Amino acid sequence: ARLVPPPRPALTAEEAVSIPGGKRLREEAEEGAQPPGIDSSTALEPPPAVASSEGAGSAPGEAREGGSCQEKEGRGEDRGIDEAFVAAAEEASTAQAIAAAIRTAESAVQERVQAAQQLKAAASAAARERSARVESLVASGALELGGGQTGVVLAEELVPRLASKLQRAPKGLVHLAREVAQRLSALGVLSGKSPQLVAAVALHTAHLLFPRCKVDAAQIAKAALVSPPQLIKFHRQLVVPKWRDLIPPATQLQVGEATLAHLMSC
Repeated sequence: ARLVPPPRPALTAEEAVSIPGGKRLREEAEEGAQPPGIDSSTALEPPPAVASSEGAGSAPGEAREGGSCQEKEGRGEDRGIDEAFVAAAEEASTAQAIAAAIRTAESAVQERVQAAQQLKAAASAAARERSARVESLVASGALELGGGQTGVVLAEELVPRLASKLQRAPKGLVHLAREVAQRLSALGVLSGKSPQLVAAVALHTAHLLFPRCKVDAAQIAKAALVSPPQLIKFHRQLVVPKWRDLIPPATQLQVGEATLAHLMSC
């Protein structure tokens, strides 16, 4: 607060004369006359000092300042609480996002593990199937194992082996069947067909031209480890449409085209 000077003392008669109009006021005072509206007791006294607005209002100002400080402190505390709440909410949101990401990753890992297990099971099943097929082919003579390697035998090479399992198969039948097997291979119609099945089809085609031979489709299918319906199916699929390209020309002339057409359709 600013310092306020103390009030001035009342002027003496000599001091009053020195100020403008003071002499006249003194004379009038001595004569006992007073100017209208002026009190002789206070006319020469200086006006009281007015208290400074800053000093007069210091106490209320301090109260206001104290109140404003408290309000500021209260607002600061509220702001701190809000910021703490926002930070806690952000941390909770981040924790939830991390938990969701972890669950998603765990689910993806489980799916991959399941897929790997399924692939492993499928590979094992395929390996067992291939092993069974190889054993079947080896047992039938369609595959030869030697020197640690597996060699695929041609269909015409399997014809004599299958014929040896038949009872009283004529040499002419075996020779004709080998030639039919060679012509089938040359036509390029054996994609996806096993040599064992092709050899059986060739034997079946040849035995149709030897009606007196006591060999039938059931015996050939049994020797080739296939079913009779399967043998007939592939005969009609591979031989019937192209029998003129499969039967040697000399045999066609000897048997006749009409007879061959009838026999091949059986």
